Amino acid sequence: KYTIGCNWKLAVDNLFDYYHVGVTHASSMMSGMLTPRGGIRRPPPNNANAEHLVMLGEYGHAIGGPTYDAERVLAMGQPEQKWRERPEALESMGPVGVKTNGHPNIFPNLWITQSGQLSLRLPKGPSKTEIWWFTLIDKNLPPDEWERRRQSAIHVFGPAGGLEQEDGENWDQSTRGTRGVVARRYPLNFSM
Repeated sequence: KYTIGCNWKLAVDNLFDYYHVGVTHASSMMSGMLTPRGGIRRPPPNNANAEHLVMLGEYGHAIGGPTYDAERVLAMGQPEQKWRERPEALESMGPVGVKTNGHPNIFPNLWITQSGQLSLRLPKGPSKTEIWWFTLIDKNLPPDEWERRRQSAIHVFGPAGGLEQEDGENWDQSTRGTRGVVARRYPLNFSM
């Protein structure tokens, strides 16, 4: 758990903006922090040019992010996702759902990462959010894979995570930017 100086809606809205990854997280990706231990250092995948999907569910639930691309997934050190080829996956998720490789959000404020982490973004006022992180790792994994996932959970998201700190700085500064005299006169522009 930790507290950040931002409006909780900015942290939740971040789910739908996968285009920020190439800019906000460029330094982290160039540092190699997402390279698997002992893995080959590859240039970061260019998500800005990837096809993106944002799917809104019936009750406010959503999933947003790039479409599945096996080469990009492997470049990021994630396991292959052969389950997508199964007929039952296509039947239950549909032709669009089976293409998504994004992060689900359970309305209003529970975010699920592709690496098995859960993040609750709890409002503590208009400019303060408490964030709780939960990491789920299969106890039956080989010890080296279990440790790799634990290290990833510590260094990617959560208070010590490089990506979380970069996102948090954007959310904090965006929240501060809405308090100005001129900013209060105009509605926020959400267009791309």
